[in-house]
Amino acid sequence: MKIESIIPFEEKDIEEMASSESYTLGEELYDFGRVGPVSRSGNNFSGYVNGRSRYKVKLNIKDSLEFSCSCPYDYDGICEHSVAFAFKILDRDYQVADKNEPVVTADNFDEVFAGTNNEKKLDFLTQLLRRDSNLRNLFIKFIGDESGDLDKITGESIEKIKEEVFNALSALDFSNFDGDDYYWDDDTPEDEVDDLIGSVLNPFFEKSVEYLKKENVIDSFRVLLGIYEGSQALPEWDLYDEFEFAESFNLQTSFILKDLFNVYVEDLSKTSLSDELAGNIFDLIFERASMYEDLIDEDEDEPDIDDDLDDPFEDDQYVSYSLIEFDGIFKVLIKNKNTAAEFMKKAEEKFLEGNLSVDTILYIATILEDEDLWIQTAEDNVTYDDEIARALLEKYRKDNRMEDFFRIAGFTLLRWPYELASYITEVIDEKDRNEIYFQALNFVIRNEGSLEHYKIYREHLSPEERISFIESCLDADYPEFYIQLLNIEERYEDILSYAKGHPNYYGLENLLEPVLKIYPDECHSMIIKKNEELINSDDRSRPLYNMMMKSLKLLKEIPVKRAESKKFLEKLYNHKPNLPALRDEMRKAGLVINGKIAIETGKTPKIMRIDNGRPDDRQDDLFS
Repeated sequence: MKIESIIPFEEKDIEEMASSESYTLGEELYDFGRVGPVSRSGNNFSGYVNGRSRYKVKLNIKDSLEFSCSCPYDYDGICEHSVAFAFKILDRDYQVADKNEPVVTADNFDEVFAGTNNEKKLDFLTQLLRRDSNLRNLFIKFIGDESGDLDKITGESIEKIKEEVFNALSALDFSNFDGDDYYWDDDTPEDEVDDLIGSVLNPFFEKSVEYLKKENVIDSFRVLLGIYEGSQALPEWDLYDEFEFAESFNLQTSFILKDLFNVYVEDLSKTSLSDELAGNIFDLIFERASMYEDLIDEDEDEPDIDDDLDDPFEDDQYVSYSLIEFDGIFKVLIKNKNTAAEFMKKAEEKFLEGNLSVDTILYIATILEDEDLWIQTAEDNVTYDDEIARALLEKYRKDNRMEDFFRIAGFTLLRWPYELASYITEVIDEKDRNEIYFQALNFVIRNEGSLEHYKIYREHLSPEERISFIESCLDADYPEFYIQLLNIEERYEDILSYAKGHPNYYGLENLLEPVLKIYPDECHSMIIKKNEELINSDDRSRPLYNMMMKSLKLLKEIPVKRAESKKFLEKLYNHKPNLPALRDEMRKAGLVINGKIAIETGKTPKIMRIDNGRPDDRQDDLFS
């Protein structure tokens, strides 16, 4: 039996891998035909599922089923898209890749075509035309067109796609939405809106991807740009009285479009792209972007129109190209110095270089190995993006330009302390430490509670400054770090004083541990008192007993108080009425071993048998 006819899993396997909610949603996705074509190569499956957006799903079968999906699902089990994808495979609805089929590239096709005589070419064309009426119609149009440009005759129209997308999105009806329908449902109004928007955009997007698979990249981009333009300036929904939507119709649509662009980038990266083809795509994008820029400029130059008069621009769909949204596409197209230089040249010719994202320009500067462009761009934008700031700092550090490093660090640290402080403390050599370094160190100590960093920082402080710094680190909700700092400074009396002032703090054991052996009587008394109050409360929950054990275990560390500790532990263990959960927690804490109380430290602690609540006098006294 061929491997392509074997499905090495069953429906129950999928049910076990998914949550009940994902499994149910996956069934619905499959039943409603939301799973696209699936291809199989050995035990590797790939395809797309149309959910809120269009998601790439893969299944790799080795020792287990390994699903991957481009959706943002981050919960237990596999997502609903993977479930739907699996149902398609279980129905054996997939295409098997032909490993023996030759791979045709542009180069080897040109070689074969050039080496084929005209008679053979004509024979192939004749047979092809006789088999396909669409091709015959195209042939007739071609020979009747004076331009002889097949692309002008058959190429996709961006304007037409734009109009179709815009009209379809504008016609979506949200008037039947009822907030009460969603009160107890897992779905939300936003989910339904996403589904409706996706039902419009996905067919156009699939058409664009289909062109990519046929290596008709230009028409693929024409459709993509038509989708992009048609998804703008949509009439806003009037649903705010019914729902508190987080986003507008246009913004909600842009989120879905962004997901589609991410999928497109992945597909485009697998496509054969020549430098010439990349240049043609740059022309296409920049031509459209420039056209709308000119329209906006013309609009702004128009004189103010009286409100009572008709606005000639009122009915025009306002389209604006945000080239930042094309970052991923540009990075796929710009593969070498030639395409990088061509890209910048074409952008400048259309006066669009100012519309490019900083990320794109930095990427181009890297490809071109243009250090001046990279540094200048990073310097100009360092206050807007912490990742750029860090990249620039790292550049200056590696080049040993420490004066520039600290110049940038000085103001970016104030802007992004959470993102940069730790980095600055990690990369600065001891010989280069200065005030900016210690500012970063100060922040890391406070933010991360780092004792190791404090040990470095304290050497920079006077005794008075240490006292002031430690007091500034006191957090009443989390005083442990404050106590640890006092411990480093050997301020044991202050530790005990703080603990006495907060005897009911839930983490009392953390306050007392540093001073157990210094103030045994005081610490023992506080531990006993706290646990007496807890055991006499109305709370009889296991979490309470677990919390008690944290401080009771410290009794092992106070050998001079073992006799008193013994009596108290006996009292707890033999509490009337019996508290089985408390006894269980005492065993887990190591205070009871094999039914015997054990609180002495060491590998072989002495023990005292418990028998019906009475000490056994025949045993060695643990506390003697």
